[in-house]
Amino acid sequence: MKKPTRRRFMQQTSAASLSLWTAASAQRIPGANDRVRVGFIGVGNRGDQVLDAFVAHPDAQIVSIADVYQQYLPFAARKTGGSPALHKDYRKILDQKDVDAVVVATPDHWHALQMVQACEAGMSKNRSP
Repeated sequence: MKKPTRRRFMQQTSAASLSLWTAASAQRIPGANDRVRVGFIGVGNRGDQVLDAFVAHPDAQIVSIADVYQQYLPFAARKTGGSPALHKDYRKILDQKDVDAVVVATPDHWHALQMVQACEAGMSKNRSP
């Protein structure tokens, strides 16, 4: 058996943890529908890869996408198969009442601020009507 590479290990564990996360979260959210409505913050290189992983799961619905580099937005929207709201400013996603969770896939120096603001906006708890 070949020694696993770091890249292969990350691919396998990311796919497994994503499957577990989506299945477990659907059970934990009281009163939630069959889908988790997700907003994406940052859809550049890494964000585009993460978006691909979420689009593959029917229980995740991408309802909003934000990126300061607006040329990324139309391509990301087409991948979702729907018509998500598109924003240049990520704070618009945090204001949306139809977003249950956010994915922050921005450069390292922005992660903390955006995560804290998402938690303050209530993204860490059920906001379903």
